[in-house]
Amino acid sequence: MTVEFQLVQRYGSGDVGVQLYDGFAAPVAVSYSPSMCGSSHVWLSGSLPLSEFNTEYDRELDDTEYTTLGGYLFGQLGRLPRSGDRMSVGDDVFEIVEMEGRRVKTVRYLRGAGATTT
Repeated sequence: MTVEFQLVQRYGSGDVGVQLYDGFAAPVAVSYSPSMCGSSHVWLSGSLPLSEFNTEYDRELDDTEYTTLGGYLFGQLGRLPRSGDRMSVGDDVFEIVEMEGRRVKTVRYLRGAGATTT
């Protein structure tokens, strides 16, 4: 039997929805945390509130000047971000995946990757 699946990251959450298709039944939704499967990166919305990011990932990014993850990264970069921009914050790396106008739409968060800013 062949099983197809789709992974859908819920922005602003460590949960990932999995839809399984076995050809006989409707999709089955399953949720798990990336920490359960050893995932070292997650996809996040740039509009994720920074305070929620800090709580969810046990981090302490300064949320006094910025309200969203995208705004924080924009400020750290010091210029309008572009897709592909990467920056290190402590031991973590953030990569701008997608922009929507002047807004950071999607970010890839690599926890503990420790790479340098490019």
